Amino acid sequence: MEAVQLLSILFFLFYTYGFGTLIGLLVKESDDFFEKNIMRLGLGLPAFAFIGCLLSLLGIPLDSRIFLLLAAVGPVISLIKNRKLGLPSLKLTKSNLIMLGLLLIFSVTLYMYAHGAFSYPWMEDDDSWTHAISARYIAVEKTLYRPAGYGFQYLDPYPPAYTMVMGVMLQTAQSVVWTLKFFTALIISLSILFFYFLAKNLMQDRGKALFATFLLAAMPCYLSHFIWALALMMPMFFMAFYSLEQVANDRKWIIPSGLSVAGILLTQPSHAVKFAVLLSAYIVIRFAYDRKRGIKLAGAGILGLLLSFVWWGPMIAMHGLSGVMEAFGLSHVAEQVGSATRVYTASDYFIATGQNMINNPVGVGIVMMSLLLLSLLAVLLSYNHLKKKEGSWIAISTAWLVIAFLGLSQIPFAFYAFRFWMIFAFAAALVCTFGMWFIMRLGRSAGIPSFILLLLVIAGVLATSFVQKYEVNNAQWGPGARWTTQDDFADFNGYMSLLSLPVNTKVFTFGDEAIIIGVDKSLCPWCKGEQEFKKMGFNQTAASAHAWLKNNGYGLVVMDSKQLERYGVNESNAFVSEMIGSGYYTQVFATGNNFRIYKVA
Repeated sequence: MEAVQLLSILFFLFYTYGFGTLIGLLVKESDDFFEKNIMRLGLGLPAFAFIGCLLSLLGIPLDSRIFLLLAAVGPVISLIKNRKLGLPSLKLTKSNLIMLGLLLIFSVTLYMYAHGAFSYPWMEDDDSWTHAISARYIAVEKTLYRPAGYGFQYLDPYPPAYTMVMGVMLQTAQSVVWTLKFFTALIISLSILFFYFLAKNLMQDRGKALFATFLLAAMPCYLSHFIWALALMMPMFFMAFYSLEQVANDRKWIIPSGLSVAGILLTQPSHAVKFAVLLSAYIVIRFAYDRKRGIKLAGAGILGLLLSFVWWGPMIAMHGLSGVMEAFGLSHVAEQVGSATRVYTASDYFIATGQNMINNPVGVGIVMMSLLLLSLLAVLLSYNHLKKKEGSWIAISTAWLVIAFLGLSQIPFAFYAFRFWMIFAFAAALVCTFGMWFIMRLGRSAGIPSFILLLLVIAGVLATSFVQKYEVNNAQWGPGARWTTQDDFADFNGYMSLLSLPVNTKVFTFGDEAIIIGVDKSLCPWCKGEQEFKKMGFNQTAASAHAWLKNNGYGLVVMDSKQLERYGVNESNAFVSEMIGSGYYTQVFATGNNFRIYKVA
């Protein structure tokens, strides 16, 4: 790991912790050292997203130095108020042992995701290449608004939080490949920590929360290291519901709750719709137990919607409400099936395999799924307990599970059904935990020690769920649908050769700019000069092309198969022949039939 990459990790932690500390000053935080400080990181994520959107709206550059300055405000005020740094107790207590267990789960999870992501040098699938070009734009131009005449798939009007975080981190880390891979793995892994504290507050039991966290971390259908905005959505989900749970003790938590809801609305559109359904179920159930609390929670949801207009206000003004809805398919929701959606059978739930979907893996595993079915039976047998206030979390978790199952079953319609797996995962982890403690109570009455049952289930989960999840996340994933023919793969090998050059070496292509940026090289496809030069294509002399390339700092030019298809074989061959004959270009690399790299003299 290079120094700039290590520095970017420290910056990320400082940004999120600093923003979270500032939000924490508004409310009564937990007295527990670990919960208070870890959840400050969690609160910092939606704050990071909101502040980025606000700065861009105000025309202030999204510069890492500005974020550092803003992130320092909270810790400085906190130090002035408290005049001392709190330190955790190092005594060998049950709570500290549980915290060690949680940190172990987090560490294994981060290793699994990061090791898998870096087991090959290329960007996987198609989304990652597209996110790379958006992140590079934000890192360079320091704005979330696209320039006239150029569009990004994952920016403007697409909610920008994920790409914004990656773009700001890229300013320090320099490598877009490393930035997208590492910070995606880190953010997903942090969600495990946030889920633990959500579960702890729901269940009011550290041991149960740790077991639920273990199940979630081991569950194959809970996220992979796939590079997409949904990697940021799940930690946002957990932070939103954690913050909402705190409203019962301190109504000021409505502010962090609203900010967390806004963070979700600023991250990904289809999953925000799913969150709205989960939030509605949560509020209705809480209202049934405590009307005043339910009203406060509804207020937090409304606040989140209003705060999200820091982005959606300008988007509606620029594109119109119908334009924004149409861009995400929300004007015809029932038609949004999703590329990976299919009909799921019982074997998809019960049998986890080492070969799986890479964007959202499917499956739970036979031991965990069996436990889930027993747990649902336990919920039915505990109906009277659910009527009591302390049983509300069971009702909430079961409602979430039912919603996720209906979504996977495409009822009432298939709205990106495959993405319900990650929701099914955290709801199942909560319900399974209730069932596990129910089974242990029965076991004790039959003379079976609880720890024996617990160890058997943990071993079974590791063998039938986690091993398979680890295999999927450490397999070599392909680079995407761009590469299908023999010539395409020859081109791919050629592009991989560019990884040996220094990061941000300027390389021009008449083809797909996302590939150049996705191998850590630099060009400016959104700049008018590059757009006009590329539009001229091969309808210019080699000498005039050379003059433009030199004036704009490009030392290398790439030719590949796709460019032949775009500009025509005869035109391309004629231009290449003129290039070589002009003496302005020297071929420095060739592979396959069409891939060539030329050095600009």
